Amino acid sequence: MKARMIKLRKNQTSFPTEVLFEQPWESLEIQAEGIDSLPNSLSEISTLRSLTLNCPNLTEINSRLFEMQTLEIFKMRNTTINSLPEVENPSPLKTLFLSGNQLGVTPHWFSKLPHLELLDISGNKLTCVPEEISTMVSLRRLVLDRNQIETLPNFLKNLKHLSHLSIDGNAFDEDEKARIGREFGIWFN
Repeated sequence: MKARMIKLRKNQTSFPTEVLFEQPWESLEIQAEGIDSLPNSLSEISTLRSLTLNCPNLTEINSRLFEMQTLEIFKMRNTTINSLPEVENPSPLKTLFLSGNQLGVTPHWFSKLPHLELLDISGNKLTCVPEEISTMVSLRRLVLDRNQIETLPNFLKNLKHLSHLSIDGNAFDEDEKARIGREFGIWFN
């Protein structure tokens, strides 16, 4: 699945929606510094399996993007978005990258992602590990680096397929670091 890219000029503040329907898209990367929102028609691409957003000034995102039933990979990095919309029937995601945003909480629909294998929510403003992660029974890789998390919940030990847990750069005190070392086998420098 080769990604096709739409790259807008730095000073371009509107999105050319007509390009979305010129060809079938399976994998799409959008690079756009000048826009703060995406067109609603983006969620109408029925063949889209992978979407990558590199839009640093993005301040909002349409909930319908997270309900696309063909979407398996969603990547959104380094935006100013501080919350994600709630949805009833989320996409069947296998990979979700939300690193470097401004998220302080995660949406409840995270509990409806049983096929998710990779979750990267590093570099946000989370103060706790979202409880919804406990339902991600297929999760293999979890990246929580560079947040403000103070404790690591025990439910992570119940994720049978989890083989990679990254927690660097959080707000663990010395007692919590010692507990994490004993219970999770993760040691800090």
